Amino acid sequence: GLTTGLIYQPGRYSTPEEVVALAKVAAAKGGLYATHMRSEGDRILEAIDEVIALARTTGIRAEISHLKTSGRKNWAKIDAVLEKIEGAMAEGLLLGSDRYPYCAAGTDLDVVLPDWAQEGAALGEVERLKDASARARIVAELNALDRDWSTVMIGGIWHADSRRFSGRTVAAICADERTTPGEFICRILEQDGAKTGAFFFGMSEENLAKIYSRPWIVPGSDASLRAPWGPLGKDHPHPRAYATMPEFYRRVRELGFSREETVARMTSVPADRFEIRNRGRLVKGAFADVVIWKEDDFRAKATFDAPHRFTSGVKAVMTNGVVCYRDGKFTGERGGRFLER
Repeated sequence: GLTTGLIYQPGRYSTPEEVVALAKVAAAKGGLYATHMRSEGDRILEAIDEVIALARTTGIRAEISHLKTSGRKNWAKIDAVLEKIEGAMAEGLLLGSDRYPYCAAGTDLDVVLPDWAQEGAALGEVERLKDASARARIVAELNALDRDWSTVMIGGIWHADSRRFSGRTVAAICADERTTPGEFICRILEQDGAKTGAFFFGMSEENLAKIYSRPWIVPGSDASLRAPWGPLGKDHPHPRAYATMPEFYRRVRELGFSREETVARMTSVPADRFEIRNRGRLVKGAFADVVIWKEDDFRAKATFDAPHRFTSGVKAVMTNGVVCYRDGKFTGERGGRFLER
């Protein structure tokens, strides 16, 4: 299959024609196309049109990643967004979408930099931040943005001298440090090699409920693997890294979906969509991937302030028939393997 990140470096430089050419090759192999679209805010409707046109042209099975309407001024577009997607699904052009159960996105802080300053990704950014004239221009452009910096929270920081800023908003940090957003962001990005993470609170709870009311929406954490110990525990991730499944389950059940429907959207629906055979169902002959939880206790513990917390209420986890977790402890047994279509 093929995935794209058309809102990020270097995907943003691609043309629709280039993506279509690649998708044709994947389609010929029966592959799937999953896309982080060219826009999730101001031009989201046009971005959906691009995905639909690609699917129609190439015949590839397509999936939209992390469906959202970013920015308050775009919240009202949700009905048009859902209508476009469901129209394409009715034509057989789209498979659906996923969404994490939070109204804050999580990505690298350097996405706030001006477009010209992002060229060359982290290495290019750091070089510009070391250049006095380029840095002054970046600071001025950041400070001139019409952005509410209280909605931007610092996530993972790799330089020890600045880790105290994790879990705090840019606005609060600047007030305490008596600096401007532009100066603070440039300082921390240079110090961190442009690897600093951030959370962006720009989505609507009402829209999230509308999105989750669609049975074709499945959970997607949009997060990397973490652990509260060792190298995987040194970062300050979005709580979705630990809490996507219990939060998805809670929210979808509150919308009136049955236990069976909700669990299917967490298991068999995505397995079928990605053509992963013999997964996601408790049937004879399937791989024994089983999670046992106590419903009344099954809830997220991870927060933006303290993200490295496991979900409560999970009694046991079995992977390919191997019990790897039981009663709050890892057994040391591992049954995992790579999944192939």
